[in-house]
Amino acid sequence: PRKRGSMQPAREVLNEPGKVRAVVEAVRRGFYLNSTRESITRRREGVVDLAYLAARGPPLPLSAETIMKTAAALKQADFRSAASFLSELKLAHIDEKHDFPLWMARLFTKCIVSCNRGLGPAPKAPELPLDVIH
Repeated sequence: PRKRGSMQPAREVLNEPGKVRAVVEAVRRGFYLNSTRESITRRREGVVDLAYLAARGPPLPLSAETIMKTAAALKQADFRSAASFLSELKLAHIDEKHDFPLWMARLFTKCIVSCNRGLGPAPKAPELPLDVIH
């Protein structure tokens, strides 16, 4: 467990460039759980690569056309996880410090709804007959 903090160690770390780099990297590593970091990284790389094809070049900053084409490709490929991929694309845009206007937020929402439309319910495990339990 973490102990109670104090300002003195915080001031000391900020006065030593070597320590600052190390603790900033620790904060960056803490953005994601160790168990999910790899899958999130792969998802981001995959959707940015797809957006690169849609944009026919560097996709960031995103345009409406690149967002629509990327969503269309995910929908055409029947991705049940299209919402996750599009959310990761949005975060890649924001993490690169590009503006995220309301029109873009609305477009992402509409694309996610469209990609999810018609997929039907998620597959379920078959029901277990009660006589098997007794």
